[in-house]
Amino acid sequence: MSELEEGKKAFVESRKASRGNDATLASQMSQHLLNKRSYEYEGELDKKLLDVTLEDVSKGMKALVDPAKIATVEAGDFNKKKPEEKK
Repeated sequence: MSELEEGKKAFVESRKASRGNDATLASQMSQHLLNKRSYEYEGELDKKLLDVTLEDVSKGMKALVDPAKIATVEAGDFNKKKPEEKK
């Protein structure tokens, strides 16, 4: 199973598990009422999430992420001596 497939499955399972929480369920139901959606929307969204392809992710990243605006940071004690290698 690919990393993307594992991630999608884990995300959808997490969404399903959260529906077992009364507060989450009540919040989702009130949002659906506000947006004039039935609760079937949750199942439809889960299906769409599972159908996402690597190409979809790549297109989304290219559309939303500007590599020139990404900062890379290195942190740590760079003056610290490295332990001697064991022979």
